[in-house]
Amino acid sequence: MQNAGKVGVLVVAFFAMLYMAYAMIGKNLLAPKPVNYFAKFQDAGGVSSGTRILMAGVNIGTITDVKLMSSREAKMTLAVSPGIHIPKGAQAQLPASLTGIGENVVLIVPPATPQGDLEPGGELIGIRQGALDNILPNGKEAVQELTKTMAAFRHLLEDKGMMNNINQLVVSTNKTMGEFGKTAGTMNNLMANNQNTLVKTLKDASAMMANMKGMTDELLAMTKGGKMQNDLKLTLTNIREASEKGNKLISELSKVMSDPEMLAAIKGTSANMKTITDSGVKIAATGESIAANVDKMAKDGPAITKKLEELLSNANSLVSKFSGMAEDVKGAIKTVNATLSGSHSGPKFETHLDILQESKPSFTRSDFTLVFPESSGGSIHFGLYDAFEGNKLIAQVGKKIDDRLQLRYGIFASKPSFGVDYSFGPKASLRADVFSLNNPTFDVRLRYSIGKDLSGWFGMDRIFRDNALTVGIGIKH
Repeated sequence: MQNAGKVGVLVVAFFAMLYMAYAMIGKNLLAPKPVNYFAKFQDAGGVSSGTRILMAGVNIGTITDVKLMSSREAKMTLAVSPGIHIPKGAQAQLPASLTGIGENVVLIVPPATPQGDLEPGGELIGIRQGALDNILPNGKEAVQELTKTMAAFRHLLEDKGMMNNINQLVVSTNKTMGEFGKTAGTMNNLMANNQNTLVKTLKDASAMMANMKGMTDELLAMTKGGKMQNDLKLTLTNIREASEKGNKLISELSKVMSDPEMLAAIKGTSANMKTITDSGVKIAATGESIAANVDKMAKDGPAITKKLEELLSNANSLVSKFSGMAEDVKGAIKTVNATLSGSHSGPKFETHLDILQESKPSFTRSDFTLVFPESSGGSIHFGLYDAFEGNKLIAQVGKKIDDRLQLRYGIFASKPSFGVDYSFGPKASLRADVFSLNNPTFDVRLRYSIGKDLSGWFGMDRIFRDNALTVGIGIKH
C-alpha cells in the first residue's frame, strides 16, 4: 500500500508540473492549431522565432520561422491565432527606433479600404520602417520637396542676369551711403554749433534734479515730524499754484511742438526718407534734398534750443515752488526713488530692422527682430513680421549646423515655418524661409554687408507663385 501511495503522489505531481509548464509559456494542451501566413522582407534584422505579432496593438500570434531565401530576401512564417482575419492588402511592418531600445515586434497594418480577408497561407507585403517614420510619417516626401527647393535655389544663384542686378544694387547702395555720410556730417555740424547751448541745457536739467532731491528730503523730514496735518491748507495752496505753472509749461511745450517751421522740416525729412525706401537708385538723387532739410533744421536749432531753455527755466521755477510745499508725502516719494535707482542687467541681444520693398504688389514692409545668441552657437529669434502694420509674430529657434549653415524652425509671420541661413563669407549670406501649411510660401533673400551695422537685401518673395522681386536695407544694433 505504501508503494502504491507513493506512485499516486508522483503521478499527480508530474501532471501538476506539466500543466504549470504549459501555463507559464502561454500554451494549453487543448489549444487550437494556429493559422500560418508568410511575409517577405529585404531586411529581417532583429526578428527571430517567438517574436510577437501585433494588429491594432493586440497580440495575435508569433513568428515561428525566419528563412533566408536569397542574398537580398528573407521569408517569415507568421503563426496567427485561429479566428483572426488578416485583410487583403495588409502590410507586415518592422518598426525602427532611434535608440534601438525596446521589444522587436511585427506589426500588421491593414489597408485604408479593406477588400476581404487574406486566405490562410497567403503572403503579406513586408516593409521595414525608417527611424524617423514614427516622428515624420511623410519624411521621404518632405526630403524630396526640400531637394527640389535647393535645386531651384541653386538655379536661381546661377542666374547671371540676377547677379548683374545685384551688383548694380550694390553700386547704387554705395552711392546712397555716400549721401548718408553727407547728411551725417551736416548733423555733426548742427551738434557742434549748438554745443554750448546743449551743455547749458544739461546743467539746468542737473540743477532741476538736485532741486527734486532736496524736495524729497524735505518731504521726508516733514512727514516724520508730523507737520503735514497742520500745514495741509498751505500745501493745497502751493499745489494750486504749481498746477497753474504746470499748465503754463504744457502750453509752452505745445507751442514748440506746433511750430510750423519745425513741423515743415520734419515733414520734409519724412518725405525724403519714403522716397529712399521706394527705390535704391532714387535714394542718391534725393540725398541733396535731405541735406537741405537738415541744413534748415540746423538753422532752426538755436531757436528750438532757446525755447527748450525757457521751458527748463520754467521747470526750475516750478521745482522751486514745489520746494516751498516740501511738507507733504515725502516718505512715499523717497521709497519710489530708491526703487527706481536699482540696477538691472538684462540678457545681451541684437536688434535687427529690415525695410523691404516688394514689386508685386508695390508694398513696403518692415521686419523687426531681436536675436538672442546661445552659448551652443544657436540663437533665438523673436519679433514682428510687417511691424507697425500687420504685426505678425516671429518666434524661431536657430540650430547651428556648422560655421556656415544654421537651420531655423518655429513661427514666422504667425505661421509654422522652417528656415535656412547660409553664409558665403564675412559680407554675403543667403536666407530662405518656408512658412504656412495651408498656403505654403517660399521667400529667398541675399544679404550683402555694406558697413558695420548696415546691409543690403535682394531677393524674391512667394517663389513659384507670385515671384515678387524684393530689395531693401537692414540695420543691426
